[in-house]
Amino acid sequence: MQEGADSQSSGLRRAREALASGRGGARPLRWVVACVLVLLLLVVFPPFHVRRIDSSARDLANDHAASADVAHRAAQFWNSRLISQQAPTDFRALIEALGKDPVQASQRYGRRPGIGGAWFYLVSGEAHVVTIDSRGLWLDVPGLGDWRVLLQTGPIFGSALRDATGLLRLEDFSSFDFNEMGAQLNRLSETQVGSILRRDARVGSQVDFVAAGRLDNVSGDGHTLLLAPIRVSLK
Repeated sequence: MQEGADSQSSGLRRAREALASGRGGARPLRWVVACVLVLLLLVVFPPFHVRRIDSSARDLANDHAASADVAHRAAQFWNSRLISQQAPTDFRALIEALGKDPVQASQRYGRRPGIGGAWFYLVSGEAHVVTIDSRGLWLDVPGLGDWRVLLQTGPIFGSALRDATGLLRLEDFSSFDFNEMGAQLNRLSETQVGSILRRDARVGSQVDFVAAGRLDNVSGDGHTLLLAPIRVSLK
C-alpha cells in the first residue's frame, strides 16, 4: 500500500511539473505569434515608402515640359490662327438674332463643343465704354433693349477663346492639355489685351474689338454677353 501511495504521489508531482513546464512554454509561443502579426501589419501598412528621387524629379520635369509645350502651342494659335481663318460676327447682329430666335442664332453664329453645353461666339464690333468695374468694360448697346455687353479685362474664365472657332478639338489633345490650352489662351487675353484696357480705357472711350464670347449663365437673365478680348484699339 505504501508503495502504491508513493507511486501515486510521484505521478502527481510529475504531472504538476509537466503542467508548469507547459505554461512556461506557452509564453515564448505567444511572443512569436505577436511578432509575426506585427511584421505582417508592417508589410501591409508600411510606415513609409522608399521612392527613387531621380524618378520623382523626372516626372516633375516631364510635367513642366508638357505645360511649356501647351503654352507654346497656345501662343502659336493666338498669333496665327485664332482670328485669321474665319470672319467674326458683328456683335450687334448676334444680339439681334439671339433676341429673335436663340436656337437658330446659336446654330448659325456659334459653336458648341459638346452636346448640351454652352454656345461660343467669335464677334467683333465698335462701341463706347459706359462703365468700368473690376471685371472689365461695359459697352453701350443702344436700341437692343436690356442687353448688356462686358468686355472682360481679367481674370477670364471658361473656354470661349478655345472653343469659339472650332479649330481646336479634344481628340487632338489629352484632357489635361485641352483644359490647359483654354487656360493659356485666357492668360494671353488677360496679359496682352486686358492689361492695355485696364491701363488706358476710360468711360466714354471708343473701343474697336475682336473677341470670343458666351452668354453669362450666372446672371440668369440670358441677356448678358461676356467677351474675352483678342484684339482691341482705343480711340
